[in-house]
Amino acid sequence: MAGNLVNSACQWGIVALLAKMGNAELLGTYVLVMAIVMPVNTLAKLQLRNIYVTDAEDAQTFSQYLATGSMAAALGLVAMAIWGIAVGYASSFIVILMAFGASRCLDNPSEILMGYCQKHERMHWIGLGMMLRGGTSLAVVALALLWSDSLALMAAALTAAAL
Repeated sequence: MAGNLVNSACQWGIVALLAKMGNAELLGTYVLVMAIVMPVNTLAKLQLRNIYVTDAEDAQTFSQYLATGSMAAALGLVAMAIWGIAVGYASSFIVILMAFGASRCLDNPSEILMGYCQKHERMHWIGLGMMLRGGTSLAVVALALLWSDSLALMAAALTAAAL
């Protein structure tokens, strides 16, 4: 619960930082990007964490779940690119979309790793990981905004932090 609270507070903090340190265009572009990225990423997760945790017979190996999640994340990234091109967004927007998409798609393998921890009843590692992810994301966004008003830089920093 603490991990979820800290991670959620950090995500809210990112929006607050963009509103206070950025401008309306920066915030609006971020919200539009997240409106595209988040549903695609949620679908690309395929609920593999839940499936892995409830696979009592270990019908599939951990590496199979990890490979499936990684492939689904890559397909989600392709879907985001196709969406951006089909709608007719500018190439600069598509670059930002892909960078944010990449940072969120890197969450898919970590979700499966959290499933591994959950299956082995190591819930404290999940909470710590979520806190670290949220705190790191907030910190790199703050640093990127101090350096520049570039969403591309912010997306690159989030992708690096996700790695």
